[in-house]
Amino acid sequence: AVTDLAFSPDGALLVSSTAEGTLKFWAMPRGELVRTHNGHTSEVTRVAFSPDGEMFASASADGTVKLWGTQSGKRLRTLSGLGPWVMALTFNADGTTLAAATVNGSVKVWATQTGECVRTLSSPFAAVTAAAFGADGTWLASAGADGSVQLMTTETDEIVHLVDGHTAMVSALAFSTDGTILASASTDGMVQLWEVETGARLHTLHGQ
Repeated sequence: AVTDLAFSPDGALLVSSTAEGTLKFWAMPRGELVRTHNGHTSEVTRVAFSPDGEMFASASADGTVKLWGTQSGKRLRTLSGLGPWVMALTFNADGTTLAAATVNGSVKVWATQTGECVRTLSSPFAAVTAAAFGADGTWLASAGADGSVQLMTTETDEIVHLVDGHTAMVSALAFSTDGTILASASTDGMVQLWEVETGARLHTLHGQ
């Protein structure tokens, strides 16, 4: 079973992950399989490319996140201590940090060059189901299974806004290119748009 997908920033590669713990790389646009990694001992739950495409991250139910060199295919480092299930992976804009959101209600932030966990962010959520960095790296959004969304600054780790806009689990978060708007998508069938600076809800989009 395929568990996640990610395109490289230049669109030349598509990586897919499986419940068996493997990663497959496909050359675009012809869809040729060019590489297979057997890097995890359990299901790979999330994959993500760094913004420059030089590395990618894979998270697994084996409790690790692994960083890989995109061109070489070599494992650069292994990040551990995450718990059994990573629900979201997100790089900041310059690729120097990686955030992993877990079902145990925490978000861990790692320095990608050293593999050091630089902070562990507590969350009001029993399980963090989605996370995203803002365009300039000063904002980090996370969301929970109860439908709530929190916005915090990466400089102080202060929760600036905690908003309740959904009636079910938030499955995805995304910032606009200029970083002024946050979109949250939920299994309740709605997408909410939020003003980052104020936390005000701007629009509700009905996805179903």
